[in-house]
Amino acid sequence: MFRTFVFALGLSLLAGCASSGPHFKADGLRHSEYGYVLKYSQRAQRVFVSGDWRIENFQTDGSGEPTKLKSGPRYETAIAFDYDGDGEPDNIGTFPSYDLRLKHRKTAAHLWLSNQPISADHGQTDLAVLMRDLVDGVGGTGQFQVQVGGPNHHKTVVVVENRRYAAKLVSTTPRTVSGFPALEGLIEIYNLDQSKLDEQRPIERARVIMLRPPFRHAVVTQSARQRSRRGSAVPEVPVLTILAYSAQVDQFDVAAADLDVLAGQLKFIQLDP
Repeated sequence: MFRTFVFALGLSLLAGCASSGPHFKADGLRHSEYGYVLKYSQRAQRVFVSGDWRIENFQTDGSGEPTKLKSGPRYETAIAFDYDGDGEPDNIGTFPSYDLRLKHRKTAAHLWLSNQPISADHGQTDLAVLMRDLVDGVGGTGQFQVQVGGPNHHKTVVVVENRRYAAKLVSTTPRTVSGFPALEGLIEIYNLDQSKLDEQRPIERARVIMLRPPFRHAVVTQSARQRSRRGSAVPEVPVLTILAYSAQVDQFDVAAADLDVLAGQLKFIQLDP
């Protein structure tokens, strides 16, 4: 069975507001709070990257058109970190895990974009450190828990059939995305229960790109609303943008270059006031 190696990193979606968060426009995917557009590669057909990929994280209507984001453990992430500086983690909420998640029709590989609110303390942390933190957080028995910046920063759980897994950061490469500095990591996943049989050959491989976008996340919690009513500004925290591709090792090269296509279609823009 194909085991998807994913970093289910959260994005901001205001509960109860269907028009907020990621949504589709004529030119591609946009976000109601974050200033970006992920452009279609084939605008007339509303296709991202190529026809080999289908949208996986949105429900579809009778004609196959994406409608609203899917919910549940695979598609949502609980986020908590200290945003007000009191030393205690604050429950930011449960948010969708992906802006866009694509699945390859032939290889079952995955390609995705996500935007993760992070604490102010980690807003200037070197991307190489965040990349290592992310890789170090993948592993254990039965579940992956990805944590960047330590406990209560953000948590993601992906069920992987109660087996022991580990991750290795093979290499990192500086690059740019939409004119912003970024860091790409090549990561391999190992099934520790099969290490003797397979001589520690990885079962899955991923390309992960991290960057800091030009927008911030407005924290919308009960305490934040109370502060706003008292005249205080709504607190904002930095965001970490992730673009990634993952596939079984023997299928990795089939569409690995499509991550570059997806990254090339991401453009940062100014939101309308």
